This record gives sequence, structure tokens and C-alpha cells, in this order.
Amino acid sequence: MTQHAKYLLKQQLKPTMAPLSAAVSLALGASGLQAATITVDTLDDGSLAGQCTLRDAVAAANADTAVSGCTAGSGADEIVFDSSLSGTLLLTEATLLLVQSEITITGPGATEITISGNDTTRILGVNPGASMSLTGLTLTDGYVNDPYGGAAVAAIFGASVALGDCVITGNNAGSSAYGGAVSAIYSSLSVNNCRFESNSVGAILRGGVPATGQAGGALLAFGSPSLVVENSQFYYNTAGQTGGAIAVFGTVDALIEGATINDNGATFGGGLAFGDSATASIADSIISGNDAAAGGGIAIGAQASITVSGSSVSSNQAAYDGGGLLVGSTYGGVVVPEPNAFGSGRGLSTALYGPGSAVLTDVDVVFNQSSRYGGGAAVKYDYSELGAIYSVFAYNQISGGGGGPIRQAGSFAELRGDGGGSYGGGGAVAAFSDGEARLYYDTLLVGNTAYTGAGGGGLAFDGGSIGLYESTVALNQAGTGGGLQAGLLPTPVAAKTGSMPDRGITSGGLVLATYGTIAANQASQGGGGILSLYGGIAAAGYSIISDNSAPASGGAGTYGGELLVKYSTVTNNQANYNGGGIYMVSPGCYFASVSGSIIAGNSANYGGGAYVGECGASIGYSTFVDNTAIVAGGLMVAGPPGSPPQLTNVTITGNEAETAGGLLAGGIVADFITVSHNVATGPTGPVEPGGIQLQGIAQPGGAVLDSAVTDVTVENSIFSDNTGPYGALDLAIIGGGNRYLDYSLIQAPAAGLPAGSGNITGYSAQLEALAGNGGPTPTRALAETSPAIDAANPVTSVSHDQRTAPFPRAFNGRADMGAYEFFIDGVFSDRFEQP
Repeated sequence: MTQHAKYLLKQQLKPTMAPLSAAVSLALGASGLQAATITVDTLDDGSLAGQCTLRDAVAAANADTAVSGCTAGSGADEIVFDSSLSGTLLLTEATLLLVQSEITITGPGATEITISGNDTTRILGVNPGASMSLTGLTLTDGYVNDPYGGAAVAAIFGASVALGDCVITGNNAGSSAYGGAVSAIYSSLSVNNCRFESNSVGAILRGGVPATGQAGGALLAFGSPSLVVENSQFYYNTAGQTGGAIAVFGTVDALIEGATINDNGATFGGGLAFGDSATASIADSIISGNDAAAGGGIAIGAQASITVSGSSVSSNQAAYDGGGLLVGSTYGGVVVPEPNAFGSGRGLSTALYGPGSAVLTDVDVVFNQSSRYGGGAAVKYDYSELGAIYSVFAYNQISGGGGGPIRQAGSFAELRGDGGGSYGGGGAVAAFSDGEARLYYDTLLVGNTAYTGAGGGGLAFDGGSIGLYESTVALNQAGTGGGLQAGLLPTPVAAKTGSMPDRGITSGGLVLATYGTIAANQASQGGGGILSLYGGIAAAGYSIISDNSAPASGGAGTYGGELLVKYSTVTNNQANYNGGGIYMVSPGCYFASVSGSIIAGNSANYGGGAYVGECGASIGYSTFVDNTAIVAGGLMVAGPPGSPPQLTNVTITGNEAETAGGLLAGGIVADFITVSHNVATGPTGPVEPGGIQLQGIAQPGGAVLDSAVTDVTVENSIFSDNTGPYGALDLAIIGGGNRYLDYSLIQAPAAGLPAGSGNITGYSAQLEALAGNGGPTPTRALAETSPAIDAANPVTSVSHDQRTAPFPRAFNGRADMGAYEFFIDGVFSDRFEQP
């Protein structure tokens, strides 16, 4: 603050000191006084002999003495207006209307009398310790450019203000001010049934960094012990930095209920902003059509925490992050004016730098839009948290895109070398920079889009995480990760290089669905349902992943990340190229696992149920059924040398393809799997993208295993009742590498299988129909006369069959071949009864 500005501020405050001292002295001895009613009888300003102006009425109430035509105040006074008055009271005096005692100003109605600051002065100020209640008036055209702000009303340091049935419009605070129309600095404020329209503080600098800390175009509360806003409307208000309509900073316990906050704008928090450890509750309110660089509807940062219930956050826009809500921010440093500018020993910060917290209950976050991350909500910064219960995130959108659209491709490697690249994402929710989103109990992410970006429903990267519990992600669209995505594609290298080297991208995030539904999502480039990329982690437990589609990875997938699918159903998903249900491929070695799950009714060109190229990938205790493909209806596995995928206690049945109806594997370790009742229709395809040569081989309906690149190891397994284009054929092994086949039943083997140890050929396994025989997945039970019973390797480390506990792997002393262990109640030693 300049010396000149300091001088003006001191001169402005001088006239208040003596009246304030007098008012305090009178108040100490006035406990027995009766309140006075002072009637204003003119709309002129100033002091007029024989008449009572509003200015003189305030002076009379402050001093408890008659002033001009105004009767003397007495204790807590009420100022009313003569019933003959209507029109505009234009303030022409330079001296501030300053409340220094307890005053109620009651107007006849906001449409009857307007008080105008004449675009030159603040209309009302409320001194420390004073209180003012104002109803039934319009306050307009106030102007101020000092740090207190509040062009219509400013209350400071222990003051109390109540506004009701009022209109506050067209007030403006300059670039040196904090708070536009109404500011409460360490003072209590309540607002009921008022309309705030076209008020402003500072200039909005979207896309740049404001030089000052203006906040709260309509209303600023800083350090206030109480803020209550009820049944009020806020339209077309603007703030240079934070909170176009309302800004709440400091240790404020705020309640905003029944409010309509529409079409306001700011750089951060177009509608509302909360910071500096503020706490607030928003209920039964509408926050719509607001605009900001970040946090179009609401911005929460700097350790602030809010709850929102029974409200809607709709049609807001952000140029960067958080179309509806921004929770946590890395924007803006601390904004501090001249030391002791407010006499509080501290400056006033309206910056949002730091984490925030928001909990939504029964809230609709719909039709919001941002150009970068989080069309509905963006959660960023370590310790930032967004929680949602019984809420809806619908039809939010990421409107931006960088580098042009990415073409469709059969693998994610192809998405990296054409100069394209997705930019932005999280149509409903984006969590990044260690931010966390938790969406619980029937929360819906529906119809959100990130067309050329990532994560139509949700995107987590850079340490961010999104967790869903008993919630639904459906009908969302994106470039990659139509439903949910963890991690990002790396920045593309020069166009047309054909491939991209591993650049050590650390874009990892976590998306987790528990008891969730991920359905009918679409990705134009890859990853229809749930996807992890480049260090990201995607997990689904006890969930349904259905009817999603993409060129590659229709249901659940990973490329260069981690994937866990456990006790889930992956069904009716579709991929144009690879991996209709499951897609697990990595340029490095990451954890990828499918366990206790049903993979059913999915389709793709290659690997209808699953396409697996992840080193060390694990698939166990699961069933692949009724999947279709051109090649490998059930699973297609192309394991890298030295670390082949592992299949344990898996049933592959009822799948269909032109080649390899059940399983096609180039390198695999299989233990206790059942491959049965699959169909290969022919003709043979040319060459699979992974390099497995398919022409000229026998055409088994069950499995084709290729040892050319990676060893093939099969033990304790069943290949039975499969049908090829030329008749029954269950297993063929090709390639010149190491191949191990032991303790397995192959009903109709192709020529050239290794002899191995303990194998049974030429006999049916006598499998029952697929059924729920216990455990989380359906299995094909062994008939009591099956030759596979007690025929597996006498030594095994596998403890249970596919059904998991309590079904032991080795019943009666020795394990059976295949995924199912013939098990009878201990009472029946002749094995005539099963559980």
C-alpha cells in the first residue's frame, strides 16, 4: 500500500473514532433505555434542517441524540422510512454511512426504496462491536477500493450484520479491495431472501495470474465466527481471483441453504470459493452456469472443508480443471497486503494453494465442462479428498484435446507413435497430484465424455486415486478408458516414428471398483470399461464389467500398468482387435491377475475372453465361457520369454472361434485347467499380431500351444470334448521349443504331442454340464466314473480346486485332473453323493 493510500485510509477512519468512543460510553450506562424508532422522511442525502435524512438517522442512533429532524436514539434503535417515500436515495456526501451501535434499518420493500452509492462511495460500514440488521431495501452502485472491500456493506472486527428481503446490485470494489458487494472481516453475517446481482471485485484474469487477491464478487466472509446465507439468489457477480459470488476464508463455520448461484465468474471458483481452513455446509442449493479458469462451480483449497447435500452443480465451465468442482489446488501463492492493514496483526489471504475436502450427499453434478481435467470434478493436491454418497455425475464433458485425435489401433503401443496423444480427461471425475475421490452407495457416473482424452467416467494419474463402492459407471465415452482409467499415455514423440521407446513415464494412479458396475462404456481408441496405463493400477472386486467396447481391451485391461480383477463378472464386452473381456499386455513387467471371476459372452478378433501378453500374468480360479473370436475364443496368451503367464484352476468351455476355440498360447504355464466343449469352425487365419503362425496347423477346437518363443508347460489338466472344423480335436502343440505335458487327459490329441508322464489319451473326461457346484464361479463336475479322478501328479502345492475353500485340491489322498476336484461328503465312502 502506498503512503498516499495509507493517509487516505487513516483520514477515512478518523471520523469514526470519536463517535465510536461516545457510543461505547453511552452503551455502558444505557441498560435501562428503551429502543427508539427513527423515521426517515426524505430521500435526500446530507443534513437538512427540520428533516430526517438516512445519514442523520444513523448519526442519531449512534449517538443517542437528536440530529436535525431525527429523534434521538435510545439503545438498540430501528430506522424506518415514511410510508410516503419511494424511489432512490442517492448518496452525495463523501462521509461514510457508518453504523457504530445496534441499529435495525427497515425498508418498505426492495422495489420501493433504493440506496445508491452513486458509483463513488461505500453505502454502509459497520464498526467493530456494532450490529446492523437491514431489510426491505435495494443497495446499488456502491464503490470502494480499500482493502476492506464491501462496496454495499462492510463489517469489520467483531461486527454483526443481518440482511433480509433485499436486493444488492451493481456494486463494485476495485483491484485493491477484498470483497465486492458485502464483506465481513472477522465479523458475523447472515443473509436471508436477498438477491445479489451484477456485483464485482477486481477484474477477472482467466488464464493468467491476478496481481491482487480479490475474492467474493457478491459476498466475502473472512475469519467470521458465523456466516448464514438462506433462500438467496446470486446472479452475474464476478471476482478477480476467487469466488465469483461467494468467497469464504478463515475459520468460518458457514451455512448456505436454499441458495441459487447462477452465471457468476472468477479466476478460481466461478460460483463459490472456500479457503484458509474454512468450513461450510451447502444444502438444497443450485449452483449453475458459473465460469472460471478452474473450479467453474466451486473451488475448495488451502485446507478448507465443505459438505454439500440435496443440491445440484450443473452447467458450470472451467478453462482448465474442475468444471463443476475443484477440490484442492496447486494454483496461486499467498496473497498478503500491507502488514497490519486490517489491524489484526496478519494479512488477508484469499489464495487456494493446498488441499481441500468436499463431501457430497444426494448431489447432482451434471452438464459441467472443463478443457483439461475433471469435467464434473477435479481432485488435486496431496490430502485433497472428494467423497460422494447417493450422488450423480452425469453428462459432464472434457471439451479440450491436444495433438489431434488418435487413430484406432489394435494395441496401445500403436497409440503412441503418430504425433497424436490424448490430453485431458476424467469426464466425471479426475484425481491427480495425489488427490483422492471416494464414490459410495449408489453414486452414478453416467453419460460423461472425454472424447479425445482419457477416462470418460473417471481418470486417476500422478498419484491420484478413485475408489467406487456399490456404485455404477455407465454409458461414458473417451479416447482411452471409456469408463475408468488409471495412468496416462506418454507424450507422443515425433510423428510417424512407428513406435515409442519407454520414457520412464510415472503417470500412475489408482482406480478401484468394489461391488460396482462398469457397463456400456465406450473408448474410441482403447480400454472400454476399466483400464490402466504406464504405471497405473486398475482393480475391480466383486463387480460387474459388462457391455463395454473399444478397439482393444473391451472390458478390463492394462498396458504397462497393473490390473486386478477378483470375484467379478466380465461379460458381453467387445473389442474390434484384441481382448474382448480382458486385455493384459505390458512393455515391462507389472502385476496382472484375474481370480475367482467369470469371463463370459465377450468378443474380439483375437482373444474373445482375454488377450494376455503380460509377463508373469496370473489367471486363476476363473471360468471363460461363451466367448467368441476369429482366433482364440476363450483366451489368447503370448507370454514373453522367461516369464510366461500362469493359468491355475481355470475352466475354459463353450467358447468359439475360427481357430482355437478355447485357448491359443505362445508360452504358458498351466496347472489344473479344464478346456472342454469349445468349437473351432475354420478356416485358418493368416498370422496373429503377436507372431504365432496359424496356417498349416491342425485345427483343434480346444487349445493350440506354441513353444517357439517361450516354453509350454501343462500339468494336471483336461482337454476333452472339443470340436474342430474336421472333427474332434482337443490339443495341438507346435513350435520347436521346450514343451512339457504331464498328468493330463487329452481325449483327441493332435500328432506330435510330447509323451510326458502320467498322461491319459483317447478317453473322455466325462464332464458334467457347466453349473454352480459351489464357489464363486461355475465349473464342470467330473462324473464319478471319470478317468481323471485321482490321476493328477501325486505331488502338488495347489491347496484347493477352482471353487476355493472349502473344496480341497487333493481329496482322498490324490488330486484329480482339471479345475474341479471330485468331492464327496465324508459319510459316503463310495462317492455316490456330492455336495
